[in-house]
Amino acid sequence: MTLEEIKKEYDKLQTKYGDKTLHSIYFGGKEQNPDYCFVFMNPTAGNIATKKDWDGPRYPWLGTKNVWKLFYQLELITKKTLEEIQNKKQKDWDIEFCEKVYQDLKKHNVYITNLAKCSQLDARPLKDDVYKKYLKLFWEEIKIINPKTMILFGNQVSSIVLDKKIKVSEVRKKEFIKNNFSCYSVYYPVGNGSFNIDKAIEDIMYIKNINNLPQQHTTLLFLKKNNKILLGKKKRGFKTGIINGIGGKVQDNEKVEDAMIRECKEEIGVIPTTYKLLGIITYIEYKNNEKIKVRMYVYTTTKWEGEIIESEEIIPAWYKKDSLPWDTMFEDLSYFLPKILENKKIKAYFEYDKNYKLISNRVEEVKKL
Repeated sequence: MTLEEIKKEYDKLQTKYGDKTLHSIYFGGKEQNPDYCFVFMNPTAGNIATKKDWDGPRYPWLGTKNVWKLFYQLELITKKTLEEIQNKKQKDWDIEFCEKVYQDLKKHNVYITNLAKCSQLDARPLKDDVYKKYLKLFWEEIKIINPKTMILFGNQVSSIVLDKKIKVSEVRKKEFIKNNFSCYSVYYPVGNGSFNIDKAIEDIMYIKNINNLPQQHTTLLFLKKNNKILLGKKKRGFKTGIINGIGGKVQDNEKVEDAMIRECKEEIGVIPTTYKLLGIITYIEYKNNEKIKVRMYVYTTTKWEGEIIESEEIIPAWYKKDSLPWDTMFEDLSYFLPKILENKKIKAYFEYDKNYKLISNRVEEVKKL
């Protein structure tokens, strides 16, 4: 589907779940690979674009004031834009000014949307079932936009998008991976949630700092045979002598699976023919004294082609699952590898300091990656 086709479907849902005297509201901002996608609940008649006689863009929050203070405090719109917004009455928001505001958001790599696009006369809460009616189209929209990071506002939106019960107070600054997108749950910052705006700003500024770190993608593969797994001892480079699975960096424009297969061939001479993705792990660590973010994809395989050999990088060896050389392995493996070897799917987060000491860890079993 295209975004224009998705808009037509949203208009159909407005007749079912929104007020019939109002337009549905779509989305706006940078529509290709934005740094941030902000996901609110649903629009109300406070947006001038909901009016039936409006023939301009149907972006979120047009003609309102408070939410733009949030974006200014997040350094995502300019002071000049905020001042113009605060000095305008709602009736003075013409098409040209609406486009001007959203051009500023585009320059800051921001995209804004609502989970449900059905406009209501006021800020009455919608039932979960209504939001869920929009979920499939919402993900079609997100896949087209392809944001780097999604910020989900409030317990209800977060729970529905992430398909699990969420309390923002319990998951502040915690990254979730949903449909391969990085997601954070944040306090709702406006309306009844405005008393939490300081917490929302604090968390989003943290997310921005993480988002701005240099990023790498890597793979890690464990070959399994009977009650043993294959590990490799590093012969050179970072942490020479450490024992780990088989893997390395994903190259530019390379698919993750292709990188996993290539690294396996280069390091131990075999090509996995069937394999399972069982883990997605985020690391915050230091490389050459620079803080970076690493996303690692963990696979297992029981079938491969070729003969396992030593390479210039790796000395491979088989180890029994119940007697792994933990003292010569990265510390984080002890937290997630036992679950991987039980064929459990996991999402995890680890943070190392400059001395490569583990200072934070979180491992979660999931049904779906």
